[in-house]
This record gives sequence, structure tokens and C-alpha cells, in this order.
Amino acid sequence: MRVYRGVKTIEDARFVTEILRKAYENYTLPEPDLMAFECTPTGRSTPRPTNAKRLKPADIDIVCAIGDSITAAFGADATNLLQLFNDYRASSFSGGRSNVIDTLPGNFQTFNPQLIGFSTGTGNANSATAFLNVAVSGAISSDLAAQVENLIYKLQEYPTGGWKHISLFIGGNDLCDWCNYPDFYTPANYKENIVQALIRLKVILPNCFISLIIPPDVTLLAELTGGWCSVLRPFECSCNRDVRVKEIHRGYIQALHEIENDPRFNDQLNFFVSVQPFLEDIQIPTLPDGRYDLSYFAPDCFHFSRKAHEAAALALWNNLMEAPADKKRSWVIGEPYECPTSDQFLQ
Repeated sequence: MRVYRGVKTIEDARFVTEILRKAYENYTLPEPDLMAFECTPTGRSTPRPTNAKRLKPADIDIVCAIGDSITAAFGADATNLLQLFNDYRASSFSGGRSNVIDTLPGNFQTFNPQLIGFSTGTGNANSATAFLNVAVSGAISSDLAAQVENLIYKLQEYPTGGWKHISLFIGGNDLCDWCNYPDFYTPANYKENIVQALIRLKVILPNCFISLIIPPDVTLLAELTGGWCSVLRPFECSCNRDVRVKEIHRGYIQALHEIENDPRFNDQLNFFVSVQPFLEDIQIPTLPDGRYDLSYFAPDCFHFSRKAHEAAALALWNNLMEAPADKKRSWVIGEPYECPTSDQFLQ
């Protein structure tokens, strides 16, 4: 139960299990109802591009994903207690390919039918269908080194020259545990963990477009009150009510932008790092009556449902289509996909 970082004892585990069992008694998996991906495919670059800043969607040959339980799609498709503690990697917004919802790899595949690397099933990072989604539920930024090594190892079985899109999404668990270990989860340490991961990728892997996804402000979870949400919150994110976490979150955001502008990651044509900020100022979607729309959450009121994964995939795709100065810092529920022109490059 590492994904529930507040579970410290057997008694805690039994308590959370019983709460989740009761929460599931009246739970129905929400169906996605967002805009469908209907962009017209544009062709690959001719000749083959050598500059990571001049990649069209069709130029992406391999998709990879690094991160925590959100990238692993923990609980995204669960409909009962036994299913909750699974990683539904096919539904991962950045690393999966689903027949039910749109995901970033699915969108890329529209442009390049030969795309490889995406997850297609359930299981941990080394399961048969995980492929290049190496995210680990419960991971913190200091775990990135191990994930990078796993990705490098797996990529030995893939074409070495293909252009890779690698999503790196980490930090939520760091923020959720900051108040317990403030000297460990500092913005400086967060930055260094990511820098070292990127240096390793740069040295070993050619032809990479890296999307650094800003983690959301976990203090928003405090707004989900009542019922099982309030009961489970201490086990999921013990620091979500600490207002100081907002400042740490801002420090994480600054760290990611500093990494994006670091000369070490801008001195090679075949390696590019871009911040995707669609979760920076995210707000929890609401229903017409003003209540929070819990269908965007798994029943534990913490992890994304597959409906939220589809919303995140749309927002991430649109960030990739937007110029740096125009990138949206929050997903906009109901917005259409931004389709590229024939000469448009990933941003």
C-alpha cells in the first residue's frame, strides 16, 4: 500500500481497506464525455528531422512515460475493491493506449500508425504490457533514477534512432509528504532529482523530446470534504491542509522552468526539454449545482478516474500544440483539441 503513504501499520491498512470496501458499494465507473480526438493526420517530416525543436506529431516513433501513480493510472478503471490496487496503464493519459478513452499515445498514433512504446494493459512497471510506461505508484522524485535505468534497459529492445516523446510527471507524493520531512522534499532537492534523471537520459538516449509536466497543488484536495473523502485524506496526502505546501508547490514550478532553461539541456539538437503546465493552476471540475464533480476521481478521492485521464490527455496534447508563451496552465473542460497544421512543430 505504498501508494497510500499515510498507511504505517497493519491496523491502518485494515482501516483503509474497510473504508474503501464501503465506498465501493455504490460506486459506478464514470464514462468519459469529453471532446473526441478528430484531428486530420499530417505527414512526417522529409527529410527525417535532426532537431528536436522541429518535430511534427507524425515524427514521434516511440512514447515513454516516467512518474508516479497518476502516470501508472492507479485505480483509474476500478469498479470494486480488489481492482482498486491495480495500475490500469492502458488508461494512462501520457503512457497508455486505450480503446475506451483518448490518450496522448493514442493521439500520436493517429499521426504515426507505427508508434510503439505505449502500455496496453494492467500491472506494474515490469508487467508484460507495461512496455515503456515505467511509472511506479507511490514514487517520489528521488525514485526517478531507478525509473530512468529501467527505461534505458527496456529501450535496448527498441529502434535506437527513433524519435522519442518522454513524459516526466512527478512531485505529487513529494508535496503530500513535505510537512513530515520538510528538509527532504525541498524544491532544491526536487530540482536536483529531475536534473540528474535528465542528464542520464541525455547521455544514453538519442533523439528525445521531454515533456516536464507540472504537478498539481495538492492542497486542492482539502476542498473534497465529507463522506469517505475526509476519512481517507490523512492516508492519501497527509500534508494537503498545510498552507505552506502552496509555497513549496510554487518552488517546484520554478524549479521545472529553471530546468527547461538550463543550458545543459539546450546544447544538443537531438535533446529538448519543454514544460507542460496544464495542471499548474488546475481547478476541480464542478457540477451545474456547484458541487465538485467526483467523477474525475477514483473512489478514493485522490487518483484520477479514466475520465480525468482523458481530460489530462486533451490538455497535454493542446500544450504540445501551443507556443510556450500561450500554453494553458489549467485544463479547460469541454475545450476542443487543437489540431496541428502541416508545418506545425511540437512545443
